[in-house]
Amino acid sequence: SWAVLALKAANLLGHERYRQGIRFLKDRILDSGGSNYGNKVVLGKSLEPVPIPSAMTLIALQGEALNPQISNSLEYIIKTVELRNDIQDVAWGIIALSLWNESRQYSGIIDEAIPWVIHEISSNSDNDVSVNDLALGLILQNLKDHNPFEVRKLADSVAFSRSEEHTSELQSLA
Repeated sequence: SWAVLALKAANLLGHERYRQGIRFLKDRILDSGGSNYGNKVVLGKSLEPVPIPSAMTLIALQGEALNPQISNSLEYIIKTVELRNDIQDVAWGIIALSLWNESRQYSGIIDEAIPWVIHEISSNSDNDVSVNDLALGLILQNLKDHNPFEVRKLADSVAFSRSEEHTSELQSLA
């Protein structure tokens, strides 16, 4: 997921490594939706989806055509966000949903879940708040104005993505 995001940010959408990454991520989505940390099946047993890898897959696949796998993954993330069992699961789910929210269909779910995450983080004592939770809380507080994982904005913020010299270097590495 991170590699696909980096290639998108560097505007290397036509690169073979980018296309391989997209195919790989789509291949790893479970039929019922969501992703695990790798394979879909181990020792003949289908694996269950895991919230953060599922959200990261959706974040990386932003802008791709909606298909049944992605729709099922979005449904899985909606359930995860609505259950509100874990700060990071919900936060990454919100970030993913916000990137697939062109017609504002997830706005209600997002608007209801953000205050829960912020409350959960702020209700922990200072010693119990992880750096990851704090960072996710800060991202969510500003999500309506700026989603740092939105590829269009991400590409604009990567200064070297516009430089032919660095793009050539990246293409040779990919």
